Amino acid sequence: MQIVSNLGRPLTYAGICLVLTLIIAAGGWFYILNQVDAALRLQKTDLAFELNEGTSLGGMVQELHRQGLIESPLWLRIYGRLTANSGQIKAGEYLLRVAMTQRDLLQLIREGRVIQRQFTIIEGWNLQRIRAEVASADGLLHVTTDMTETEIMAQLGIEQSRAEGWFFPDTYRYVKGATDLSLLTQSFRRMQTILELEWLDRERNLPYRHSYDALVIASMIEKETGLESDRDKIAAVFLRRWQQKIRLQSDPTVIYGMGTHFDGDLRRSDLRKPTPYNTYTNFGLPPSPICSPGQSAIHAALHPANITSLYFVSRGDGSSQFSDTLEEHNRAVVQFQLENKKSLPGREFVEQ
Repeated sequence: MQIVSNLGRPLTYAGICLVLTLIIAAGGWFYILNQVDAALRLQKTDLAFELNEGTSLGGMVQELHRQGLIESPLWLRIYGRLTANSGQIKAGEYLLRVAMTQRDLLQLIREGRVIQRQFTIIEGWNLQRIRAEVASADGLLHVTTDMTETEIMAQLGIEQSRAEGWFFPDTYRYVKGATDLSLLTQSFRRMQTILELEWLDRERNLPYRHSYDALVIASMIEKETGLESDRDKIAAVFLRRWQQKIRLQSDPTVIYGMGTHFDGDLRRSDLRKPTPYNTYTNFGLPPSPICSPGQSAIHAALHPANITSLYFVSRGDGSSQFSDTLEEHNRAVVQFQLENKKSLPGREFVEQ
């Protein structure tokens, strides 16, 4: 029998060899694909796999085999080399999912789709709390542990020595091996952006000298209430008192100034202890923010309510009672604080 081509011409010996080679190559390729389309050997749960910087394709395959994730390293290595034009493997931490094939895994690593971790700063956290949470965040390299506030701010390119208040409350993504400084930098730049945008859109004729003053007031608002509808009113009270040269008399500033000496119970004697943050003994704003305020508090600080109140006291349900005169305020204190035996002396504004 004579083998002929589709053109009706007899195939030469070389042609026959070429056809056989192509058939064998195609069969081999489909066999390799069949091997690398086998699922990873995971034990019913997803698994994190870390690929170190500088690891070769062969090294990666051997590590997968060593961990028992693939049965044989040969076929994945061959497939990887035959498809080298699809991209280089990239170092990082990867999530291997149940039912993921070896081919899927290689594509994942070539695309660099590493695990994204999350870190959240909550509204009202102060710098001490933020640094403690950062220090315990999984997967970060801690380079700021021994840095002072001034050194951290210098790393961020800011001459100001106080870092308090400059880290915006939000959720930030990072990959394993990122530094804690890079995480703080994300948060700092976010605060800069938010503060600048809110500052540009501020109400006119406010007493602020610059946006930092607004950040200070916003931090006080953040600690005074979590109720959205009260924030602009509290801003109005603080600004009116500031403009009229009345002490701001805010509990949270006193507590912040006490630092580790605060035991959870604010006493009247604490209101008389001199610290730079005691707004019962000092006029004007405290020297820095007392926490990291969210955008709502910043917005309220720059858009105070159009009210004439000079006082407010907690009603005990999260909201506040606002008063224009000291007489009205004292009645509110009796009604909402003393009668309910929930006296919060820091909220009882006493003119001095």
